[in-house]
Amino acid sequence: MSPDTHDKASPAAELQGAPRHDAISPDVSGQDRPARWWHMSHDRAEAGVQLLSRWAGPAVLALAIAAIGWWIFG
Repeated sequence: MSPDTHDKASPAAELQGAPRHDAISPDVSGQDRPARWWHMSHDRAEAGVQLLSRWAGPAVLALAIAAIGWWIFG
């Protein structure tokens, strides 16, 4: 038996090691940076989505209770 437990013919053997991708470019500032058409940061957009999702559930619950109350007592 071979002490090597990995199969040499398997594709997993080729996937081992460092990933091969392009290097991250350094952060450029000033005139080298391309003009952005959207001036909202991702963090600010995510905070807005979190605020909306936080209040969506209670708002729907209140509307459902109001609709049931209107249906029963109306």
